[in-house]
Amino acid sequence: MCEFRMWRQLGDDRYILQCTYCATYHIRLGNISLIFKPVAYKLFRKTVSDMFISENMEEQVPFIVPSFTEGAALMLAPQQLHDLQRLLEEADTEMQTIHLLSLF
Repeated sequence: MCEFRMWRQLGDDRYILQCTYCATYHIRLGNISLIFKPVAYKLFRKTVSDMFISENMEEQVPFIVPSFTEGAALMLAPQQLHDLQRLLEEADTEMQTIHLLSLF
């Protein structure tokens, strides 16, 4: 049975959890819920980061972000992509901090 660790929460409906038993990541973005195995999560995070850096955020064109689930992708407005990037960055910072503290 899954037991979750909260990595980051931005409001009631935007957060990243990780199961302490199976290591899957659960991302909630409003009414969207995504579940990733660790390798797919890292790939998703890199893809979002690359899109955020390379795309012109001032254009009001929606971004298509692959979810690495067959037949599913996210269509996000620039602000939503920014919010997702912020959520992933802050969760990553928290994960790295916990990892570094565990070394002492």
